[in-house]
Amino acid sequence: MNHRKEICLTTGRVGLPHLSLPVTNGYFGLNSAFSHSVIRCGHISISEIMKKATYLFLALAAFGNVLCQETEGIDRSKLKHSITVLREVLPCPQECICNTHTKDPTNKEAVCPNLPKSLHPNIRYLKVTGNIGTISTEDIQEIEGQLYQLDLSGCNISRIQTGAFDSLVHLVSLNLSNNNIKTLSNDMFACPRLIYLYMDGNALQTIQNTAFSKLQRLMKLHLQHNLLQEISFGLPITLTDLDISHNRISTITSTTDLNKLKLKILNVCGNTLREFPPISSSKTLEVLCLEGEAAAHLPTEAAANFPSLTTITLIGSQKLQSEIDVASQSELAKMRKLIVLTIVNYHLKSLTFLAALDNLKTLNLHNVTIESYNNMDKALQHLTTLNIDWSPKLVKPILGNKNLLIKLSNIKTLSLKYTGLVSLSENNIPAIEHLDISENPLHCDCKLLWIQHKERDHLSKFLHSKPQTICNTPPSAARQTLQTIVNIVLCGEQQREGTLEQQSEVPIQTTTMRYVSRTTTPGYTTTPKYISMNSTGLPQQSQMTEKSDHSTLYIILGCVVGILILVGIVLTVVLTQMKKRRKCQISPNGGETPMQQQEQQPPIKQAKSSDHLLKK
Repeated sequence: MNHRKEICLTTGRVGLPHLSLPVTNGYFGLNSAFSHSVIRCGHISISEIMKKATYLFLALAAFGNVLCQETEGIDRSKLKHSITVLREVLPCPQECICNTHTKDPTNKEAVCPNLPKSLHPNIRYLKVTGNIGTISTEDIQEIEGQLYQLDLSGCNISRIQTGAFDSLVHLVSLNLSNNNIKTLSNDMFACPRLIYLYMDGNALQTIQNTAFSKLQRLMKLHLQHNLLQEISFGLPITLTDLDISHNRISTITSTTDLNKLKLKILNVCGNTLREFPPISSSKTLEVLCLEGEAAAHLPTEAAANFPSLTTITLIGSQKLQSEIDVASQSELAKMRKLIVLTIVNYHLKSLTFLAALDNLKTLNLHNVTIESYNNMDKALQHLTTLNIDWSPKLVKPILGNKNLLIKLSNIKTLSLKYTGLVSLSENNIPAIEHLDISENPLHCDCKLLWIQHKERDHLSKFLHSKPQTICNTPPSAARQTLQTIVNIVLCGEQQREGTLEQQSEVPIQTTTMRYVSRTTTPGYTTTPKYISMNSTGLPQQSQMTEKSDHSTLYIILGCVVGILILVGIVLTVVLTQMKKRRKCQISPNGGETPMQQQEQQPPIKQAKSSDHLLKK
């Protein structure tokens, strides 16, 4: 009895007909649903072998697909989605440039000159570079897709229709920075998952009361560098980062009680506030930036009411150096968790109030003068970074005191920008690892060769801001970088003893200097580069998918490799069998006629070329 099994599959994806592959004693026949003709050939050609091998591969691929889907512990829906991604190239709008994220091949980011009409669901990040002008609801609805992040910064947007972004239900980050938006109406945003909203660098004058009321997950709101005169609108209760710096705000009368917010960052610098912001206490506040009268007088019991403060920036008047009163200095001395302290445009009688701050690691003194330098070693003993940019009067009292330098053994980074520095000796600095002397009128000669030796010892990481470290004299070296003029080739290995020199008169920048405050590290970007969604719908600054998704991909790839190996073995067997059989017969039913019966049957007329074409 001739035992025969058939493996059936439908390959609608690639447009092939319904096929059955009969398997009988190592021989493979072909039966097509659209033809029942019988084909015989005296010799098996290469094209016939390749055709049968192709059908065999399709059958094995389908079998492998089913096998992988039935693997224990694997989600079939995720597996099916991953297979689809592996089989096809994700489309990208013609006018856009799309890049695949290296850690997650299922998600892409697109850069387009205009708002695209439609996006593939796997494009989760969109950046628009052209001028838009007005954004309507229809414009955003046409995008479709499942965007996580939308960047419309610098697109010359002047008007946004109310509720324009409501259709982006998966949106986590929206960047509208550096446009010309003047008004935000009530219920302007209603994205249910929006967490980051950037509106800085616009011309905002009016924000109506409920503009942000529907943003139930908003955590970061940046409104700095606008034209706001007051904060009277409501704020989401979920806010942790609020930046309203560099506006014209004189009063904060928000309908939302700031004491109920779990703020971690509050930046109100660059405004005309006459008193401390209306927040009496906060156990979560970590970063605070104040300017003007609000900075000169800290509230009573500030250290007890804000126990988590780690970073404080106090900026005095730009026209005249102010003084921090004794009460405020006393409160600062009690903030034992303080790590970074920045003081700008102030005259201080001394720094003794810093001696008790054991955790203070970074001290920035910009345009600051100090009356007494007694006990300076105790005030600076715990520092790892000392920045005295724009404070030329602090250079010689600190760096010219050898006894003080010996005790500053913990300092690793020293910044002396805009201090009128002409020359500097290695003996005038502590044992630091990083130095910044850029933006100074340097006299570049071989007395500064020690800097190049430090560069060599620290793998070119000692001198910061190299392109801005420009020589002023001698005339032959003017406007050239220090590294170009002073090097071992020109000066030789012998070092020359230098001295600490400054310009005789260094203008103190008060009216001309505008300190740009930051609530994070300098040079920060306002938009997170990658945002992903976890099971709770909250973003993660990590990979875009969970580990299980990567495991699924690895299993799929393993199955594909296994299938390819199996196909190679089967093809080897098929070719071996083909060599033994010089004649074949394929009946309508897919059966095989023995060789003895083939010799008795009359030869069948060879099929026409048109029939072959139809079957292909």
